[in-house]
Amino acid sequence: MSRSSEYARNAARFWNEHHQAPFPAGLRGAEFAETDMVLLDAETAGCIFAFLGLAAALCRHRRLLTLTM
Repeated sequence: MSRSSEYARNAARFWNEHHQAPFPAGLRGAEFAETDMVLLDAETAGCIFAFLGLAAALCRHRRLLTLTM
């Protein structure tokens, strides 16, 4: 197993755990350093989805390369 696929698998596991948890009610509408916490959560989710999608695409690409070699 490559280190990058291990990172992607761990990221997916941590994301699934985080995604199952409800957003803390006390943070709805809260701002820290002029950043809305709901917006920060949504923006972070977008980055994680992009990372996981890219990691999955790279893993598929690597598998295809090893199959054709």
